[in-house]
Amino acid sequence: DIYTIIVFGMREWIPNQNLMHLIIIVIHIVTCSAALLLVDRIGRRPLLIISSIAMAVLFCAGMICFFMLDGNFFGHPTTPEQKRDMLSALAIFYYIFYIFGIGSVSSVSALEILPDRISYGISMIAYWIAPWIARGIRYSSPLLIFYSRLWWQNAVVCVFLAVFVTALVPETKGRSIYPRNRE
Repeated sequence: DIYTIIVFGMREWIPNQNLMHLIIIVIHIVTCSAALLLVDRIGRRPLLIISSIAMAVLFCAGMICFFMLDGNFFGHPTTPEQKRDMLSALAIFYYIFYIFGIGSVSSVSALEILPDRISYGISMIAYWIAPWIARGIRYSSPLLIFYSRLWWQNAVVCVFLAVFVTALVPETKGRSIYPRNRE
C-alpha cells in the first residue's frame, strides 16, 4: 500500500485504488522474476552496477525535475500536476531498478550468510512489522523522498556503490559467495 501511494502521488495520478495496486503488483512480479532469472546468468556484480548507476541517473533526473519544473520548462509554464506526474514516473523506474539489483542481490546474499532459522525469523518479522510501519508513516510523510533537497546526495551514494561493487565485489555468476551454514 505504501508503494502505490508514493509511486502514484497520493492517489491523484490514478484515482482508482484497485488499478494502482494491480499496476504495482504486476511491476513487482515482472521485476522480481527478471532479477531471479538474471542473477545467476549474468551475476550479482553486473546487476548491482546496473542498478546503482540507473538509480544515480534517476536521482539526477529528479533534481533536474525540481529545478526545471518549478517555473517554466523551455518557455512553457508547468503545473503541479506535470511535476507530480514526472516524479511518479521517476519513482516507478527507481522502484524497478532498486528491486532489479540492490533489493534482490542483497536479499540473496543475506540468505546465504544467515542460518535458515534466523533467515525465516527475519522474514516473518519483516512480513508482519513492515506493513504496520508503512501504514503509520503513510499519511505523515508520503512523498518525503521526492520533496527532499537531498537528491544529489542519494545520487552520489549510488555512484559510490557502483564504484565499490566494481572494485571489490567478486564475480559470482551461478555460484554462492558464502558457504551455507544450515541449522
